[in-house]
Amino acid sequence: MARFLFFTEFQLDDKSKNFITEALIKYKKITDSLDINLLEFLDFGRNTCKKHKVSPDSIMQLAFQIAHYKLNKRFVSTYESCSTAAFKHGRTETMRPCTVETKAVCLDISSKDKPAREFIVEKIKKCSALHGQLIKEAAMGQGFDRHLFALRVLAEKNGKVPELYTDPAFSRLNHYVLSTSTLNSDALMLGAFGPVVPDGYGIGYSIWNDRLGSIVSNYRDHSDGAGYIQCLEQALRDLYDCLK
Repeated sequence: MARFLFFTEFQLDDKSKNFITEALIKYKKITDSLDINLLEFLDFGRNTCKKHKVSPDSIMQLAFQIAHYKLNKRFVSTYESCSTAAFKHGRTETMRPCTVETKAVCLDISSKDKPAREFIVEKIKKCSALHGQLIKEAAMGQGFDRHLFALRVLAEKNGKVPELYTDPAFSRLNHYVLSTSTLNSDALMLGAFGPVVPDGYGIGYSIWNDRLGSIVSNYRDHSDGAGYIQCLEQALRDLYDCLK
């Protein structure tokens, strides 16, 4: 079977050439500033979590919160992807793992006067229970993010956007500094993706029976990826000290 190659020579004006040059400069600036850090934590995994009847996913999400608090001493909007495949054409809903309960554990574990281990474990179990409830609600169509997104798109088409969408609090709520998604497969070790905001972290993570792993991406000019990985390792060690 014959194969043919066709080449087309484009005639570009100066305006088009300038756009291409600017795009190349912007692309290089972004890619050069992208940082990737990896953590493989071998002390525990799914089995230890199940032994204590806590969700492995909730433990990972709790570790992400503790790590960010250790590094920056503040709590931020967090995104976790939740599948809505139970519905026809279902894709994802947003699950928000940063809660009052996770904040309480972050403060306890980071405190110089750390409470008793049993006290923290009880709080960890409360985080796990709430985490499971939020995951179930999001998976069963009870989330609010996709609903509000659809309403905003319709409002923009009609030229009448409610004040909710221009409120600074709404913008802050949807500025996902921590964007997370899990990838569990025996065929793949880990997966990764970029941050969704300039000052954010893209966190791809995996959970195995006896180990945990995460790849964290960030932009060097706006955040500290290496520092976050160090804090994440310490956060997992703190949680293991409570659960072991």
